Amino acid sequence: METRGGYTSLGMFLGTAVALAGLSYACAPALRWRYLDVWVPAAVLGGSVVRVGCFLGHHHAGRLTTMPLSVAYPGGARYDLGLGEALLLLAIFVGVSIVAKHRRERPGRIAAAGIFTYALGRFIIEFLRADDLELIGRRSDPRYGGLTLVQYDRRGCPGWGCLVVAKTSKSADRAAWQLTASANPHRR
Repeated sequence: METRGGYTSLGMFLGTAVALAGLSYACAPALRWRYLDVWVPAAVLGGSVVRVGCFLGHHHAGRLTTMPLSVAYPGGARYDLGLGEALLLLAIFVGVSIVAKHRRERPGRIAAAGIFTYALGRFIIEFLRADDLELIGRRSDPRYGGLTLVQYDRRGCPGWGCLVVAKTSKSADRAAWQLTASANPHRR
């Protein structure tokens, strides 16, 4: 039985957006950004583990290449997008973890940075996705206007990141940030 795949991360991303919208509605404004700052690094680390599984199964074949990290496929060596995304997510996790540990940021900024960086990185990685997989017995993701559905999905993330930065700059959230920072003297 042939199934049409390729929409797993799109569904995960949209489902997460719906869950986060519910969280935002249910939480006090002073806490929602803190929750996001905890949730995003955990989700990024979890996503990197999932993409290692994609790499081990070679689920996401990219364009033909001669790069050292390529994977042997029938017809030649190709990028493995599962490996590329796993490395991207791991780098984002390390980056936001370092920033979270060593800098006091306003709530929501770590989440915005993680989501923005992931969206930009994934948008770029998608240009390495193969469009000739029918030659090796697989299906290529459809392109609409030269972009994949994932690329269209990720285009909204930079706007969301800017919205978070704008929202966390408001005085109510700034007061909550100052209250939290003064209550935790070990975080300098």
